[in-house]
Amino acid sequence: MDKIPYKISEQSMEEIARDIDSTLRVLAEQRLGFTLLVYNEDAQVNYISNVAREESLQQMKELIKRWEQKFPEPLVHEVN
Repeated sequence: MDKIPYKISEQSMEEIARDIDSTLRVLAEQRLGFTLLVYNEDAQVNYISNVAREESLQQMKELIKRWEQKFPEPLVHEVN
């Protein structure tokens, strides 16, 4: 992974989150929660979410649990 040549600002993360939120609302015809993790090769991680930190943490724990138990994930085209 290449080093990111610039820093992603809090403002740009918020802009990305607004774009994701509005796109998901249009596609799903409802509001969906999301959390976006951004990291570099030095494992410096930032996140932005449209849900409370506690909700984001709970959903990440559930996802990691499914990954560790190797539950099959639905293919994107099979979700709808």
